[in-house]
Amino acid sequence: MAKRTKTKASNVVVPQSRDDATRAVARVGVLQRELELIETDMNDQLGRIKERAELLAAPAKAEIDDLKTGLRVWSDANRDALTEGGKRKHADLGTGLVRWVQTRAAVRGVPREAEKLAATIKTLIAAGLQRFVRTKHEVDREAILREPEALKGVAGLSVAAEGEDFVVEPYAETLSKEVAA
Repeated sequence: MAKRTKTKASNVVVPQSRDDATRAVARVGVLQRELELIETDMNDQLGRIKERAELLAAPAKAEIDDLKTGLRVWSDANRDALTEGGKRKHADLGTGLVRWVQTRAAVRGVPREAEKLAATIKTLIAAGLQRFVRTKHEVDREAILREPEALKGVAGLSVAAEGEDFVVEPYAETLSKEVAA
């Protein structure tokens, strides 16, 4: 016996005429604008809250930086005693630790902007440093869409059938650019 599945009853209002549908689209537009106003207000409030918090935090951040700089100078001057001749990488001062942490080497200055990155790659190649340029292989989705039948037998990849989305786009009125005199 096949297992029966239940679907939840829907309480949506279904327009019964073109006029009802027109009013529904207009209502969607009104509600979308209300959401935009709420979101804009929220972002304005968050901006003011963040700005105020940054102003309140600035003196504490500055004092922390000054204290850490002073602690670094004192700790470096007393490192041998604090680490028992280098046996430890930290010192317990009772209210907290100071420690020396080894950092890893890092490459700095590699641009993220495509044009600058391309120029950097060209410079490396021109200098005979191709070994520092990585060739990236990736799946060509556009080519697969042009030849979906060639994908048969390849595990894990498939082409989803084209579909159709339903979109409601209420018309929005905009303010005129002219200013009344």
